[in-house]
Amino acid sequence: MVAINFTPDTSATYTNSKYLGEGTYNVTIVAAVQDPIAKDPGGSLLRIEMADDASGQIYNHRLNLWHTNVDTQGRAARDFSALCNVLAMNHVSDTDELIGKKLVIEVVPQRDNPQFMELREMRPAPSPSEAVAVQPVTPSPVATAAPMAGQAAAAASWQAPFNRS
Repeated sequence: MVAINFTPDTSATYTNSKYLGEGTYNVTIVAAVQDPIAKDPGGSLLRIEMADDASGQIYNHRLNLWHTNVDTQGRAARDFSALCNVLAMNHVSDTDELIGKKLVIEVVPQRDNPQFMELREMRPAPSPSEAVAVQPVTPSPVATAAPMAGQAAAAASWQAPFNRS
């Protein structure tokens, strides 16, 4: 048995999901496969799996490139063209060419089905020279006020600065 004196943060939430929620992410394309479309027998889609570089969580971008509806195919071709432009790819002969490519995506809830996510924006990943290095935060020295009458003993007990390490 372990004795523990713990008060939980009532605003904390836990998400055990392998899929990305709403937010902006630096991602790497890890797979690009052709899947059947359940609601369109005979049609298929290109599923581009993007993994968040920080967490490994996945966003699946589905492009209905082989849909039986020509308008749906056109929207998918436009979206795939946008992805290729972001990746600076003038031509794609094989989906394996997409693997390992990096980009930044913004994921938002779908307007009509907010329980599902969609891409709002795709943009090129920053080059290593553009990346901002994260600097560790050094706490500033704690200012101490003179103790009020009767508090001298209490003030002396916490003279050492707080160390977060």
